[in-house]
Amino acid sequence: MSICIVISITALITGDTLFLMFNSHICGIFAAVGYRLENFLKDQIDSKSSLDNLSEHKCLENILYSIRNHKSALKLVYHIYINYILY
Repeated sequence: MSICIVISITALITGDTLFLMFNSHICGIFAAVGYRLENFLKDQIDSKSSLDNLSEHKCLENILYSIRNHKSALKLVYHIYINYILY
């Protein structure tokens, strides 16, 4: 009887710990994406030069990368939310 109680409590604690770990990971992804979006033109503005074709391409790649990461983080949030609601 006591073994069943210990296993049940361990399972509950493990599930909540995993939820908190995923939540922290997702917050970190959103923070990194936000930082990239806030600072993607910082080097070009600091150098006080106009955007040449290579710099413009690099900025667009940075924006696309940030959008992809944001979308993947939103998908992860959705999957975690659905799984946590079910259990």
